[in-house]
Amino acid sequence: MISYYIDGAVGYYGHIPESVVVSADGVVTGKLSSMRAKPSAWPEAPHVALANSTLKPNTVLAFTRRYGPINEPEIRLVEGVRALRPRGPFDAATVLTPEKARNLGMDGAVHETFSFSLHNFAELQDQIRLAWRGERTALGVLRQRVNAANFQVSLYQDPGKLEKVLLRIPLLWEFICVILLIDYDAGRARTCANSRCESPYFLQQRADQECCSHRCAVERNNLRRAEQKRIQGKGKRAR
Repeated sequence: MISYYIDGAVGYYGHIPESVVVSADGVVTGKLSSMRAKPSAWPEAPHVALANSTLKPNTVLAFTRRYGPINEPEIRLVEGVRALRPRGPFDAATVLTPEKARNLGMDGAVHETFSFSLHNFAELQDQIRLAWRGERTALGVLRQRVNAANFQVSLYQDPGKLEKVLLRIPLLWEFICVILLIDYDAGRARTCANSRCESPYFLQQRADQECCSHRCAVERNNLRRAEQKRIQGKGKRAR
């Protein structure tokens, strides 16, 4: 079979939460709004944010408010919404599903809720961190999820007015898996060389970049100098 290679992009088009809370026992629940997420407004990519996130309730809450739920929402129609009526004499009656309602622009007829625990969040974070560091089993799990993902394919025009393929992904976790694998395969997914870095997972911008920031690069150099002085001082005392 002939393979065809396309030039395109991957986009996330999930909905942002209308409300989200964390219970005392560590369960995050909420409802999605009809508004789509705006990745261009994100301060950083969601796989970077997830990998570096703490598991404090307020931090997970902020992550969910910005990016959306880490799990697949439960989708149902709002009570009272009726089936679609046939438009022609030969059309069979069509039952309105949440997906059909969304495709018809009836976002207000769809009710999406989500619920996951801080433990669920931690498990997915562990998968991302292991895959980021090149652990083969974790990478395999992510690739399996991507193979089973539900993509929508459309076309868009780039700044040069060229028509390209856009793969649209509705679920945040599947989007995270895809973009992490893209960055990992491209060699951009790196961990900061500063052992004291609290947010060590970053996307490399230069081939020689070993630290996530200038601050971490300076701190790493200071630590290396301090260690060298300690070793030299130890050697002098031994004499």
